[in-house]
Amino acid sequence: MSTAAISACDGFNASCPVGIAVSVRRDDGSVLWTTTRSEAWILGGHTPVIMVKGISGAYLLERVKRAQCRTCGQPQECCPEGCTQR
Repeated sequence: MSTAAISACDGFNASCPVGIAVSVRRDDGSVLWTTTRSEAWILGGHTPVIMVKGISGAYLLERVKRAQCRTCGQPQECCPEGCTQR
């Protein structure tokens, strides 16, 4: 397994627990706002992937980002009722 793949999974898992809000960039370029269903792991010994709600099967980790408040850019969980930074 590559060090980069391990590092990507470890970094994501350390900062994003299962169930956290994320955005997923789909193959067609659209964005799905959803939550994680698993920790990130390495598929086939080389590809970091994760499971998210609303998509069957594993999805490339490089296309999954922790959701951010669209107003202030902070992690979305800091603003569950709306932006607190206004």
